[in-house]
Amino acid sequence: MSLSVHVATGFLAGFLLAGGNTSIAQQTFSRFQAAATTPVNLSEVVRNLPEYSQPEQQQRDAYLAAIENATIAERDLALPNLMQWIEDKRPEVRVLALLSLELLYLPSDKRPGSDYRSSYPAQYVPAVAAHLRDPDPAVRKVAFAALQPVQYSGVGLDELIKLVVPMLREPDVLTEYPDPFFIEADKRMLARMTPEQQAQFKAMPPKIIKMPAEGPWLLAILAGPNRQPSNDVDDAMIAFLDREDQTKSTLGDCLHTLELSLASERVNDEALRRVFELKGMTIFLLQFVTQLRLTPEQMTAQRERLVELSNDEAAHPALRRAARDVAACWNGDTHKLCRPSDMDASQQLDTR
Repeated sequence: MSLSVHVATGFLAGFLLAGGNTSIAQQTFSRFQAAATTPVNLSEVVRNLPEYSQPEQQQRDAYLAAIENATIAERDLALPNLMQWIEDKRPEVRVLALLSLELLYLPSDKRPGSDYRSSYPAQYVPAVAAHLRDPDPAVRKVAFAALQPVQYSGVGLDELIKLVVPMLREPDVLTEYPDPFFIEADKRMLARMTPEQQAQFKAMPPKIIKMPAEGPWLLAILAGPNRQPSNDVDDAMIAFLDREDQTKSTLGDCLHTLELSLASERVNDEALRRVFELKGMTIFLLQFVTQLRLTPEQMTAQRERLVELSNDEAAHPALRRAARDVAACWNGDTHKLCRPSDMDASQQLDTR
């Protein structure tokens, strides 16, 4: 069984069954269970795509099988019709069209090769990228996934970057959602509380932040593996980090995104500096900071900030110990894992 089936099942579980409220990053790739369905080919699925946006198991299985069994030639033939559906007025249809676009460029038995070895033609990139600003949040999430073939193959990447850079400068596009750093931490904390304590905690106002324009997703595109070095793009990323509506958590989310991508040393250094200066460093982030690309001079400066944090009596003891441990290990070798101890990492929810 190929990766695309596992990916497809996870996305469908999140978007079709949960109404699009499940984060892509949090979805579990459940095992695909084939049902006794009448086989359909990709052309038929694309022609009648709205029928497959429903959560019925039989339709979902038929959709998955068509995606899995489509050859490269069949994919290319169906592509123009598929692109028409991404403009459908129904958000669930737009979600499935964009999801299909992403999954069809993953390998399968009929499409062997490495992940995202190729991408759809560059002429389609603007239409897909436009859905990063879709009014429906589920569509925005899956639009980012649909752009991953562009990011990793490099096909149409220059055009995508030209479209994304202005988005970082939009002053009025804000997305309100529960703080991602606290959701899982709160679940673990609730599990250790008495029923009375749980009731008191749940009565408190939820922790809500406003993330500037889904910025970390945009940063991930701009810091992709095939992007050519560009001072103009780096300037846009740094200007985004400088936005006045950035918070400790949003900056931390940006820093986490940059660690998972290939941003320049200058961008990484600026992100780290802002997180430290805003006192937004957490044990969670300390697991990743030593993997960031930095110049020797930048690493020295950031390591000194870690030492300062380890001596900051106002900081949580677990955070101070974690900073000390990471600083002692960090020598610029990004292949060396410098992580907080498991004991301290288990207390990361208390370091906010």
